[in-house]
Order: sequence, then structure tokens, then C-alpha cells
Amino acid sequence: MPVVRAIGLTNASHLPLEDLQVEVACNPPFARGSTLRFDRLQPGEHRQIAPLDLQPDHAFLANLGEAVQASITVSVTAGAREVARTSRAVEVLAYDQWAGTRSLPELLAAFSMPNDPAVDSLVGKASQLLKATQPTLSMNGYQSKNREVVWQQVSALYTTLCNEGLHYVEPPASFGSDGQKIRTPGRIVEHRVGSCLDLSMLFASCLEQAGLGAVVLLKEGHAWIGCWLHDTSFQDPLADDVQSVRKRAASGELLVFETTGVAQHPAQRPSLRIALEQGQGYLADGGQFLYAIDIRRARALHIRPLPARAMAAAGDGAAGDPTAAAGSRGGAMAGATSAAPTAAAAVAAATAAIEPMPDLPPLDPALLKIVDAGPDDTPEGRLSKWKSKLLDLTLRNRLLNFKPSKSTLRIAAPDLAALEDALSDGSEFRLRAEPEIMDGKDPRSSEVHRNRTGQTPWDEMARGALADRELLVRLSPEDLNATLTNLFRKAREGLEEGGANTLFLAFGLLRWTDTERAEASHLAPILLVPVTLLRQSVRSGFRLVRHDDDAIVNPTLLQMMRLREEIRIGDLGSLGSTASASASAGAGAGASAGAGAEALPTDDKGIDVARLLQAFRLAVAELKQWEVLDEAHLGLFSFTKYLMWKDLQDRTAQLKANRVVQHLIDRPGEAFARDEALPGLDRLDQTYAPHDILAPLIADSSQLKAICTIDAGRDLVLEGPPGTGKSQTITNLIAHLLAKGRTVLFVSEKLAALEVVHRRLEQIGLGPFCLELHSAKAKKAEIVRALGATLDIAAQKPSDEWQREA
Repeated sequence: MPVVRAIGLTNASHLPLEDLQVEVACNPPFARGSTLRFDRLQPGEHRQIAPLDLQPDHAFLANLGEAVQASITVSVTAGAREVARTSRAVEVLAYDQWAGTRSLPELLAAFSMPNDPAVDSLVGKASQLLKATQPTLSMNGYQSKNREVVWQQVSALYTTLCNEGLHYVEPPASFGSDGQKIRTPGRIVEHRVGSCLDLSMLFASCLEQAGLGAVVLLKEGHAWIGCWLHDTSFQDPLADDVQSVRKRAASGELLVFETTGVAQHPAQRPSLRIALEQGQGYLADGGQFLYAIDIRRARALHIRPLPARAMAAAGDGAAGDPTAAAGSRGGAMAGATSAAPTAAAAVAAATAAIEPMPDLPPLDPALLKIVDAGPDDTPEGRLSKWKSKLLDLTLRNRLLNFKPSKSTLRIAAPDLAALEDALSDGSEFRLRAEPEIMDGKDPRSSEVHRNRTGQTPWDEMARGALADRELLVRLSPEDLNATLTNLFRKAREGLEEGGANTLFLAFGLLRWTDTERAEASHLAPILLVPVTLLRQSVRSGFRLVRHDDDAIVNPTLLQMMRLREEIRIGDLGSLGSTASASASAGAGAGASAGAGAEALPTDDKGIDVARLLQAFRLAVAELKQWEVLDEAHLGLFSFTKYLMWKDLQDRTAQLKANRVVQHLIDRPGEAFARDEALPGLDRLDQTYAPHDILAPLIADSSQLKAICTIDAGRDLVLEGPPGTGKSQTITNLIAHLLAKGRTVLFVSEKLAALEVVHRRLEQIGLGPFCLELHSAKAKKAEIVRALGATLDIAAQKPSDEWQREA
């Protein structure tokens, strides 16, 4: 990067200037400067010299121990006469000084010095720790292509630096913006002191030397370190979006951990797993985050490591910095004077030093599959448009634009997978308000609950409550009871009027935006588990239990991601094909019946929530301002049109067997071919015998015409004002078609219409042949009971009884 970007010369006089000489000089001589010559500069003529190479004096800069205020002077002479002079001040930084955000913060990558001799010594010690644990392990970067092996290498480096006896010193208050002098690895090892930035760069140097990708993270007043667990990097060397960093840490791709723990007293020194939780906590507080610097990506842009002082001395004869050599000698003498431990003791110590890897979400590429989308004026395109309209992809839909409110509850669930497993086991949960000690009313401090695991007091209390089959909600007891009562009543109302369970516990939220630069973000639930609120009495309180319906991945969200971003998540884009005939028949009932149960990843207790959310994390990893949140919310969600969408998705060929549907899909602009008039409808007594029309209820001539038309396989619309016997005709139709060996689907928007027809069928003895697929009747236990009743009633009466009745 040129120190002087350009020099402009303008002859402001009325006479030409000849034999011009431009001298660029530096004081002190941190660069050799430059001399330029021009034969003539006409009056008013302007010339610009760019770029200008000042030829830095590398020996001067490499030995500069402190920053100096220098100047660059440009003088112009015409012959022997000086005609112009200007000077600009410039700060020349010390060899080990970083400029902060004043100029290219990513130059911090130059202070990762993997070739420093002290780094070789530390990596060698870490390698010995690994080999003592398992002889086949070594500091070989990503060659194993195994995240656990990478974790073991990081753990060995962390333990090695813990054993160096380092001490922590405070950094300058404004080092993030103004920069600071950074101790080289040799100085840190020799003097045993370092600030947070010093220790972070020491870790970066060791990780880079081991072949691992390091990321240095900075927030206001603090720095810590990250390491990629597989062979990848950020797209740019400087990432200033905390969300993009947080997503990579949440997906199990990036470890971020606190570094100052290695410089604490052994009795207070945190483990690597606690340092990991501390590093993730800094990312959660995104307001103070400054940026992350990816060392590997910086190397690709030719930001090279500073040379070690010992190497520079050997190369150019400059006075070398003895720190690296002293550090190496110190390590050698310590090794010589200490007694060599026995092999068994070394293995035991190494095993304790290498921590087990925490549970990380899988990085399975099979979770993702990109597909093309783009419906057009084709049968497939028309189906896509219909499905989009059924799912309502606008922001009016709470399944895409969920807003926490007084009618929803956020459940304290630090472990979503454990909560789902407990619900799947059939456990009942009491909902409990926030304890007074957590809301500031208790005179004691909530800090008494903090332990050394890195958990917040609230998370620790929520985990304990989950074990006791309780769910914590951050509300007062009065507000919690009011919200639960409201949810209980609305869920019951939805079940009675619409025949569908609408109360769900949402596991995981996707934060998304319409465009990359949109200021407003939206929330969409990911996994929806149907639940029920139980209450024995007004004073007994509410209990939460799993509903009998199947859990469902938000189908509207999947469709929106496919159409908007052309993303399909594994096989969830089609939600499987588990909806049986009974689920398809219940298009007006609860939508969660059989919804994609086979497509959902499962574990030994239910749904594999961690794997499902990981699939979404990997899918949105490259989308700016898209992020998966590990939250659980209890609320009301409507799927009134979901099963219609599912039939269009899974049963297209079966639906097209119907000539009306086929016409609407394949030839929507053409006239529909009508059936020829059915002969004999005006002489029914001559065309049909009484025992041919199996209608148990009284029917007039128009109602008999409807039954005969349907019997002939024709389509019709039956119209009539209230009280003209439509439900009675439908009852006769169902009875007639049952006797003919046909199956009938009766659908109504209102539950009352279903109940009227069902009551008439029961009165004529056909109740056992009705399978109810609405409200509580849609539960698996109720369906099994109904099937059993049908098997018991079959063939109890001979057909000759009907002949006598007819």
C-alpha cells in the first residue's frame, strides 16, 4: 500500500518552468524516498504522479522498537531555485505494533507468527500430549477430516499453554480502535505475560503452525480466539457481522473460546469447555462486537506473517531480538533439569489434559439439497401456484411472521432436545412463573446461582426445573395465569368450531429478512409439536402434555425457502408421504395428522431436534441476516389449508384421475365437457325398483333424482334453501353408496354440519361405519376404537331383512 498515493504538480505562474526536480524525502529515513525529473511544465499545466514507491527501509522498520512521528517532505526545484515545498506528518509504528481500526484492521493477521521458534516449541509439546493419549494422533491439521481429532489438537494446545505459567496483563483501554503493541510469541514465553490480544495472537500462531484455521475475534475492550473445526473459512478476511459468526459457532463449524483463562491461577483456571461457553457468550452480546479476522483468508490476500526476529537477524545482519532464542533456551533447560516422568504417569496426565469433545451438531452435507424453482404456465406451474396460495406466503401468516406477544409464552428451554424427548415420553409439565430471586424483588443476588460451568443462573434453574417436570416462564404468576387461561380457551374454541388442534410448542425460530439489506427481520417457527393444556379446576393450575397428533416442520417456511431462496432442506421439502387415507380424508380437520413423520429425523425418544435445527443452520449459513434461534414458544398456529396443500404435493396423479381436477390442471382455459342428460329421471318409478335405491330416510322426487344421478357416476351440485332436506339427502346418499360398496368423504367447514349428518346415520344404525376425523375424534386411540366397533358390527344382519323392508 503506497504511503503517498499521489503527488500533483501545477504551474500556477505565467511562465514555463524548466529542468524540474521533485525530491521526496522521509525524516527519519524509514524509506529511501524518490527523485523525479521533468524537462518543462507549461503555465497552468498540471501533472499527477501516481503511484509513488517510497522504497521502505526494511532494516529500519524491523528494528524500530517504538513508534515515531515522522514526516514526508516534497520539494520542487527549477534549476537551482526552489519553487515549492510541502510536508505531511506520518506515524511510523514499531515493529510489533498494530494500528487497530485506523487502517485495515485485517492487518492484525500479520501478527500471527507461526514461524517463531517459540511456536514450534509449544506445538511440539502439544504433539507430545496427543501421542501420550493415542500414538496415532499428531498435530496434523485437517488431514483426518474428523472434527473430534481437530478438537483434540485444540485441547492439547490449550493445556500446553495452561502449563506455561503465564500471567495476564490489561490491554490499553482503546486498543480496538487505536491499536497496541503486540508481544511476539517469543516475548510471551520468555516473560510469561500477555494481554487478551497477545494471548489470542499466540493461539492463532500455534493453530496456524498446526495447520488449523484461526479466527481472531474482537469486541469493545476484549479479544478472543476461534478455530475452524473443518477445512473452511469466511468469504472475506474481515467479518463485521456478528450474526454470521454466531451462526458458524452454533452450527458446530467454528470453536470460539476465551484465551485469558490460560493465564489464571491453576485453582481458578477454566477448562476448555468453559472457555468455549464464555466465548459463545461474547457473541450472544452482539452490541459490543467489532469484527472477526480470518487468518487463512488474510493469507490468501497476501497478508503475510511478520518474520521472527531471529530469522530477520540471520537474513540481513540486523541486531536480532534474543527473546525467541531465550525462550527456546529456557524451555530446553527446564526440560533438562526436570525428572522425566514414567510412561504410565505421562499417559495419565495427557489423558486428563485432553478434554472430551462436547456434543456438536452434525455437518452432514446430505442435509442440504438445492433445487430449481420457478412455476410457469404449465400443469406443474399451476400446481405450484395453487400450493403457494394455500400456504399464504405473505407476512400476514404467523407461520412466517411470528411475533411474541401477550398471547404467546416463551418457555425457558436451554436444551430443546431434552424438552422434546420428555414430551414424547408422555410427561406432563407444570408451568411455573419466574422466581422472585430472578426478577430483583428478592434481596439476595441471583449471582449466588452462578456456577463454574459457564451457564447463566436462569439457564441452570431452567435445567433443574425440566428435571422436575416443570417449565419456567419469565412472567409474574398473575400474567402467566392470564396468558395460559387465554390460550386454553382459544385452543378449546378452535377444537370445537374448526375440529383442529391449534396449540403448538414451537421448537426453534428462523430469523429471516426479505432482502439482504432489509432493516426489519421476521421470525418463523421451525418445528411445531402439538400440545394440550390440562386443568382439573380453576385453582389447580395448568399442565402441558403432548397431543396425539404428529409433529410437523413448518410447511409454509419450507415452501417460502424453496421459492424465495431455492433451498430445500434434505427431504423435508416434500414432508414425506406418511399422510394415510384417513389424514387425506380429514382436509377440514386438524392439519398435523401424519404430517411428514417419516421425513423428520428421529432419535431413540422422538424427533432429533438438534439434527433438524442443524439442517436449517447449514441451509442459511451463507444468507446474511438469516439465523436459527434456539428458543421454544407456546402459541396458537392455524393449518386450516395445510392438508389440501399436502394432497396437491403428494397425490397429484391420484387427483388427476378425477376428470374435473384433470381439466383444471391441464386445460383450464377450455370449456368443460358436460355429461349427457341422464335418461329416465322423470320416470323414476319405472326406471328404479324400491329395493334398488337404498335410502332409509324419506325422500321426495328431487332428492331421489340426486341419489340416482350419483349412482350413475355423474357429477352434480345440490342447491336448496335451509329446511329443504339437504342433510337428509346427504344421509341417504351415504347409506346408498355404502351399500354399493363405495367409500364417501363428507367434508364441512363447520363442525355442526358434520354432527347433524353423523347423528342421522347413527339413528339408522350406520354409526359404526362412520370414521370421524375431526377434533378429539382424530386421535389415534379414537380411530382404533372406531375400527374395532366396525369390525364387531359387520355381517350381524342378513341382507334379506332389507329386501323385506324395501
